[in-house]
Amino acid sequence: MSNRLFGKWRRWLHRIYNEQLLYLLINQHIFRQLAECTTPYVGTNRAAYLAQWMKQGYVAFAGTAVRRMLDDPAEARKRANIVSLVVLLRDVEQHAPLFTRKRFRKRYTDKRLPIDIADQDFYSITRNKRATCLSASRVRRDIKALGTVGGPVRRLVNKVIAHTERDRRKVGKVKFTQLDDAIQALAETFRRYWLLIQGTSLTRLAPFDEYDVLSDLKKIWP
Repeated sequence: MSNRLFGKWRRWLHRIYNEQLLYLLINQHIFRQLAECTTPYVGTNRAAYLAQWMKQGYVAFAGTAVRRMLDDPAEARKRANIVSLVVLLRDVEQHAPLFTRKRFRKRYTDKRLPIDIADQDFYSITRNKRATCLSASRVRRDIKALGTVGGPVRRLVNKVIAHTERDRRKVGKVKFTQLDDAIQALAETFRRYWLLIQGTSLTRLAPFDEYDVLSDLKKIWP
């Protein structure tokens, strides 16, 4: 039973990474390069429409990707068969007792790493130095934290990008820092649960060096 569950979670992790998180991070990286190049030209007409178009495209893509990772079947039963980071966390929450310190240590023993390193990593996930297993309440707090930081972005997507809210005042303004905060929270949470389920650390979440477009952008905004 537990082996099947862990196999399912590993498959979900890979799908969440490859279909949701990876290109969200890559797009964020490219947009930061765009911002670096265009900031000195704010207030001028140098490729202003192009920059605006690129910004709108990034916000639509990134905002939708954030919402996709936050999709929660507990909030909409019609989406019960989706895969998202929150769906994964909900499933982990229901089976939290399976994630024991003993099981976690075995992953490190096999690699001949010191047990204290395993304990440090286990604490980074459970946030409790005396915990013998992951608590369901810890997972619920992680889900709640994601919902809080991602709330403004979800609202923007639901009321502006995917739909048109009749009363625009209900939407409010979403800053790029709020979008960045949501992406960072998703990435950090994904990294922790990858470690919990896979027993290995992600040294880097995306091959950013392969997506360096500064030289191309500087042809437009030197």
